[in-house]
Amino acid sequence: MIFEDAFGMKATPFSNSIPEEYMLENEMHTETLTRLKIAVEERMFCLLTAPSGCGKSTVLRKLRYSLNPRKTEFLYISDSQLTPRWMYNKLLEQVGCRGYFYRGDGKKALHEKFSVLREIEKKDICCVIDEAHLLSHETIEELRFFLNCNMDSHTPVSLVLSGQPELKDRLRSNIFTAIRQRVSIVCSLKPLDRVQTGNYVGAHLRYSGCEDTEGLFSTEALDIAHAWSSGVPRLINKVCTQALVRAAGLECSHVNAQMMDDVIKTELL
Repeated sequence: MIFEDAFGMKATPFSNSIPEEYMLENEMHTETLTRLKIAVEERMFCLLTAPSGCGKSTVLRKLRYSLNPRKTEFLYISDSQLTPRWMYNKLLEQVGCRGYFYRGDGKKALHEKFSVLREIEKKDICCVIDEAHLLSHETIEELRFFLNCNMDSHTPVSLVLSGQPELKDRLRSNIFTAIRQRVSIVCSLKPLDRVQTGNYVGAHLRYSGCEDTEGLFSTEALDIAHAWSSGVPRLINKVCTQALVRAAGLECSHVNAQMMDDVIKTELL
């Protein structure tokens, strides 16, 4: 492995597959995770928004990792073409049930399964619908009926709608008043500031087993990386990975400002 030979690393940093226990938790992410866990425990409807690449998937992975699978059924859907029928069928599939052609039959079967999970298996149920800013009007409206149980007297599950900031703007429309009124918790993630960016890079380097977590990237190199990425974690991963490749190719033991600047000007789109 190139990073092992060049920098003495035991794992690749800045990858999407970093284990949950090594993911950095800053104050913003910790607060968001706490609010999501409250939503699960109290069967609330929660909205999670963030610009692309700013950590929605990371927080959702941390949420799943933090929940005891013996006590919580975690269901996840990410589908830009999600229809009400497929929503019910995808959830039924994840709890081990067959799907149905008619949405009404699927909804009935799903609520019956939820009753078994809650009342017999004593489990909480958390449903996450990701990329929700792409959902159709019809599917968003169906969420009212998905959450409705016993004439709206209680909510059978916690529901997390996760998407980009335009999701919040969509729900502010008058046509979604009924569904917006059911939202109990709203969480928003933002890009990292300069200090958080440095901590983020350090966390990934510690995961990799790098011994020189403080000196591998110079302060000036991190300044440039933060300015280029605007603090978006996905872009931080991209520019730091390319900078390490450049340093390895030049047989340098660290990344300086010139290397980082050259990478940005010549190797990134």
